[in-house]
Amino acid sequence: MVRSHQASLNWFWRWKECGTLLHGKPNNLSVQVQMARAEVRRVQDHRDRVLSEGRHEVGIWSSYGVQDVRNSFWKAWQSGKDFASRLTFYNVLFSVGARDESLYIMIFRVIMQYVVNLTMGLIGAFGFFLYNMYYLILSYGASFFSGLAFFLLATVAGLSLLSTYLCSLYAVVAGGGAMIVQQAARHAALEMSKQAPLQELDAKPAKKAPPGATQRRCPV
Repeated sequence: MVRSHQASLNWFWRWKECGTLLHGKPNNLSVQVQMARAEVRRVQDHRDRVLSEGRHEVGIWSSYGVQDVRNSFWKAWQSGKDFASRLTFYNVLFSVGARDESLYIMIFRVIMQYVVNLTMGLIGAFGFFLYNMYYLILSYGASFFSGLAFFLLATVAGLSLLSTYLCSLYAVVAGGGAMIVQQAARHAALEMSKQAPLQELDAKPAKKAPPGATQRRCPV
């Protein structure tokens, strides 16, 4: 009995030591992960500090600053177009088979949905661009008047590009819509012209025999 009890105690302590060793490995890994994250943060902070110092040296009016603003604008522009494409896809996906429409009307409706979605997406993306440009101007350390002049100039340029693009898009859609309406009208007129002779034949009354006339019988 004493030997069995001693063996059970030895087994218990060996299991406890193994457990502590097994639990010690995750602790060491977590410490290493924390140290790696701290190192990454330190490197990122050093990079941001060096980048900020370089931006302060060149200024927002330099080619680097202008290029950063251009990249921010086109990135926001692409995000607005992607938003319009995704929204139009879901609109078409959930409206398939819901209405009994002709092909021309369905195409025109999808185009109009895309134009509306694109307008909302580009306007929202332009607002996001203005937000990013404000922080870019601050990161380049521009003075108040210099930053304000750059912000207003970039805003006017972006608005002119946005308005020109949307107006051109509306003009193209209006021309395409007029052509679709003409094609639909021609198709409807052609269908009516095909059905008109049949309706005239159905509408003609049968000829009645004059009074007193006898009907001829077959001699056979």
